[in-house]
Order: sequence, then structure tokens, then C-alpha cells
Amino acid sequence: MAGAIRRAFSKRQITNPIHVACDAAHRDSVVFVLTTSSAELDMKAAYAANVAGYVEKATIGADFSGLLDLLERYLEVVNFP
Repeated sequence: MAGAIRRAFSKRQITNPIHVACDAAHRDSVVFVLTTSSAELDMKAAYAANVAGYVEKATIGADFSGLLDLLERYLEVVNFP
């Protein structure tokens, strides 16, 4: 999955997911940030750029599959236009 995400970003020449969240051409994209940063300034900047969620890797720990479950559930319950 990580390889597929990397390929998708490279096709669109996107180096930073936050650029997707604040770019008008991609405003329909749903962006979650997975980061090592717990800095409040980074989190505020991400939400100011309209990300859907800010997830710290330390919070997830070794249960990365739990994050994938969360994202799958998000897609099941959220209605998109």
C-alpha cells in the first residue's frame, strides 16, 4: 500500500500531502497526516490546510493495522458528494 501511495503522489508530482489539502485543484481529496511530530504548531498548520485528521505515529505504536481499519471505517460511514 505504501508503494501505491508513493506512486500516486509521484504521478501528480506532490511532495507533501498538505499541499493536496490546501490546493484548490485537489479540494475534494481527503487527506490524513501520519507524522512523528507532536508539535502543536505542526498540527495547527495541518488543520489550517484542511486535513481530515492528524495522526501521530507514537499514538498508533505497533498497531498500524488499526489505523488502516480506522481509515476503512471512515470511508464506510462518511458520505461524499
